[in-house]
Amino acid sequence: MSVALTLALTAVLLIVEWKQDADRFLGSLPVSRKDVVSARYAWVLGAAAVGTVLYAFYGRLLLELATERWLPRWSGAPGWGSAAGLVTFFVTAWLVSVAYLPFYFRSGLAKGTWLFAAAAAMSIVGGVLLTRRWPVHWTLIGISESAGSVATVVAALLVALALGWLSLRLSIRFYDRRDL
Repeated sequence: MSVALTLALTAVLLIVEWKQDADRFLGSLPVSRKDVVSARYAWVLGAAAVGTVLYAFYGRLLLELATERWLPRWSGAPGWGSAAGLVTFFVTAWLVSVAYLPFYFRSGLAKGTWLFAAAAAMSIVGGVLLTRRWPVHWTLIGISESAGSVATVVAALLVALALGWLSLRLSIRFYDRRDL
């Protein structure tokens, strides 16, 4: 539920702006395109934070309500309430969103979404093929629980923020070149 809400919060602003043809209106305001792009990234950061809070709430609620008979069916359930699980959720939501935004700013909503879906599909297929050839037995939660939680959490957040900054710079460049 929180995953869907996070992605919906991220997408709703872009869809409403696209339906209302807000790019022309925003282009007529006395703000730079850099400010428009930065505001959209701030919105995505807020959506990821709200989704993480809901993820923690649902995880805690599940752990309180689940009986010992139900809990083994959800192998990842204990991670939903842990710090590692929360960081994993936030980093994943943030990275998916900041991976999509350059496609949006380069090609618009419809074409950008298709290009992002194609790139994501190719990445997933490539990852599956690589892990079949060279098996990798880890997850972000497993790494953070086994390798000194604080250092791993800080490293994951720094990598996510660095990739977000690179995505922001790329989006600003694409949006500056786009003809409204």
